Amino acid sequence: MAEEVVSTPDGAAPAAPAAKPKLVMVLAIALAGIASGGAAGALFAGPMIAKKIVPPPSAHADSGKASEGKGGEHGKGGEGGKDAEGGASLLLDNMVLNPAGSGGGRYLLASVSIRYANAGLKEKFTAREAEIRDAILHVLGTKTIEQLTEIPAREALKAEIRDVVDSIMGPKTVNGVFFPQFVIQ
Repeated sequence: MAEEVVSTPDGAAPAAPAAKPKLVMVLAIALAGIASGGAAGALFAGPMIAKKIVPPPSAHADSGKASEGKGGEHGKGGEGGKDAEGGASLLLDNMVLNPAGSGGGRYLLASVSIRYANAGLKEKFTAREAEIRDAILHVLGTKTIEQLTEIPAREALKAEIRDVVDSIMGPKTVNGVFFPQFVIQ
């Protein structure tokens, strides 16, 4: 079989299709879109999300060294608020766990602050910090994502944590339970 060569009226070979310039233009537009989307996310969306997740630094200004997981004393010298009653608090930072029923696909990152009435108990709380942390992780780990995300249910969760810490440290030891950080992913 013989191949037929199609020629143009002036005898030149036919022009190649213009596919390569179109492909280059499509790729350039796609890369420009990705770059502008990344820049918009980094400059606008990222800071907005960070502000919602992490409270401003002034909220942590009074915690001082307590954020390292050691019990920090609060309320000496009649400062305002509930700290004026005297006592201290234990901050349990960066508690990470998988909630019940999540199959390991979701996690909770929480910090729990426990205020106790007698500042003389600081050493006892510090000595039993691992036991308290384990008990709180157990309480939080038995809750489902739905139970953890319901804001009204948080007060019941705080009461349950107060009860479990009181069972370790003695009755009526805990004055308050607070969640300075509570992030579910």
